[in-house]
Order: sequence, then C-alpha cells, then structure tokens
Amino acid sequence: MQTSHRDSIKRVFIWSTSLTALIIGSFFAITVSFHSLPWFIATAANLALSTFVYSKDKRNLLNRTFALMSISIGVWTFNIFGMYIAPNETFAMYWSRVFRIGMLFGPPTFFHFTLALTRNTEKRKILYVAYAIALISTILHWAG
Repeated sequence: MQTSHRDSIKRVFIWSTSLTALIIGSFFAITVSFHSLPWFIATAANLALSTFVYSKDKRNLLNRTFALMSISIGVWTFNIFGMYIAPNETFAMYWSRVFRIGMLFGPPTFFHFTLALTRNTEKRKILYVAYAIALISTILHWAG
C-alpha cells in the first residue's frame, strides 16, 4: 500500500513536533532538575508507544484501548516531571491540577484495556462506573 502525500506530511509534522518537544523537555530536565529527566523520558516513551500502536490499526479496539492507557500514563508521568521542574509552589499546584487527570484516568483505562484484551463484554457496566468515578474525581479536583 502506498502512502499519500498528505500522510507523509502528517508523519513529518508529528515526528518533528515530537523531536522538538523531546529536545525542549530534555533541556528543562537537565538545566532545572536532573532528577526530572527519567520522568520526561517515561512521558516521551509512553506517548511514542501509544502513537505507534494506534497508528498500526486505528480500528482495532485493543490498539485503541492500549493507546488510551499509554496516553493516560504519559500524562501522569508528565505531571511528575512538572513537579520536579516547578520553580515555586503556585506553579506546582497549577501544574498538578491540569495534569493529574492522567493519574485519575489510569485505572479505568487499564481496566478498559484488560477487558479488550480478554474480549470480555460482560463487565461493561463496571467500566462505565469506573470512567464516571474518574470523571467525577477530575471535576472535583479541578473545582478545588
């Protein structure tokens, strides 16, 4: 199968944006706090893995749920990275409010992935409850 010109441009854009983010993040990790570097690498690895898996077969439920889980973990590790580079308490609190969503949606996305992996459709109600709890927790977290 031959890729179109539009797909090539999209790939170049995604990879160049990712490389730019990796360079900028590494700069902050090394200059501000060297201990934040592993968390930034974990973020980049999770997001790259999610993109790779999702791009292999976008219609496959297993690929979509794995990508969703990896994005959630990536956002969570990005939150920890931000805590290391935070210059003050106010910045850290704001950063945590925005990016803690990854931690809150981690368990339901993992549960969703395991249901897709085992092809279990009987526990759909529990999955909806798990996502609802994560959403309510996120709203309460953002509210204060």
